[in-house]
Amino acid sequence: MKKDNTMEGKMLFHNCTVITMNENMDIIENGALVVDEGRFLEVGTSGSLINKYGNHKKIDLDSQIVIPGLINTHTHIPMVFFRGLADDFPLKEWLEDYIWPMEGKMIDEEFIKWGSKLGMMEMLSTGTTAFADMYFYEEEVARAVKEAGMRASLGEGIIGLPTPDAKNPEKNIERFKMLSQRW
Repeated sequence: MKKDNTMEGKMLFHNCTVITMNENMDIIENGALVVDEGRFLEVGTSGSLINKYGNHKKIDLDSQIVIPGLINTHTHIPMVFFRGLADDFPLKEWLEDYIWPMEGKMIDEEFIKWGSKLGMMEMLSTGTTAFADMYFYEEEVARAVKEAGMRASLGEGIIGLPTPDAKNPEKNIERFKMLSQRW
């Protein structure tokens, strides 16, 4: 591995079923894929790619299924730390009586940083490689995304109440503008 967490050189993953999600929705039995510097280079059958890339490092996937990365289209990723908190209450009560008071006490940049890292570790461990997030201190989420090598669409939470990172909606909009310019 290199410093940026990408793999050095080409690696051949073979003996797997590859679900391509290409235009034809091809499923390749006894498939293989070649990764070069952390990016997919080629997908095909094990036989053809072993002939072509057999001198590179080979990993036998033992008949496992390979699918494209999943995408989580709605997250508030640092809320992983609130998992299980009064989750059996109606939404209004859950927000007003539990979540918002806890956010007011606990949310800061460190909370967001570590919650984001934990949430991304969980997503990556289950095949999710990209997500859409909206919460607070999204600049911290952006840093964690870059470090993890994931893809994300990030937005700043804008609400008509004071939030942990802004006292009014105008400040939230200002934070989002800065986020979108920087990341």
